[in-house]
Amino acid sequence: VVHAKVIAYGSATAFAVLDSEQKVRRIKLTGIDAPEKRQRFAQQAQRLASEHLGANAIEIALDAAADGRIHGRVAVDGRDLGLTLLEAGLAWCDPADSGHLPQPLQSAYTQACAQARSERRGLWQDANPVAPWEFRRIPHFELPSGEPAADRHCREIAYRSVQCDDGVRYRALGSRVLGSDGSSYSRRGNTLT
Repeated sequence: VVHAKVIAYGSATAFAVLDSEQKVRRIKLTGIDAPEKRQRFAQQAQRLASEHLGANAIEIALDAAADGRIHGRVAVDGRDLGLTLLEAGLAWCDPADSGHLPQPLQSAYTQACAQARSERRGLWQDANPVAPWEFRRIPHFELPSGEPAADRHCREIAYRSVQCDDGVRYRALGSRVLGSDGSSYSRRGNTLT
């Protein structure tokens, strides 16, 4: 267990802390993943996390270390932050590192995620929410120089890229089109639905 204080948030599930030895450490909550900053519900998730953690010292139960980050669980007054985010529908169960969780907690996370989804809480209000690990794989790109920001129709502007009249950039992946804001559409000709 590490005693620390949160000093910066990357997202609701990834933040920097200052430990008791005055070292800055990067933490990722084990078994869950919250929306990225450019995704819908990211601000609500981060707000809930910061309210839950407050300005007090927190305890981090270490589960693993990878990619220069510590994977762990954070509890404040006996209440697990990961479970709080899942119950509010502001995070996904993360299959990449859920194996590091103790079995009872892994079951609780899965149950909380399923219940939030069935009750359409938080990000589950959207018809097809894009998980953060999928969102991170969406290539982020800029318009070629000299291109107008919005036309009255969808058109190809770069390799498998589409620009529409709403001003949002999209990336075509077969018949599926992904917006830079995390939205997902089907494409038939010049029509996105």
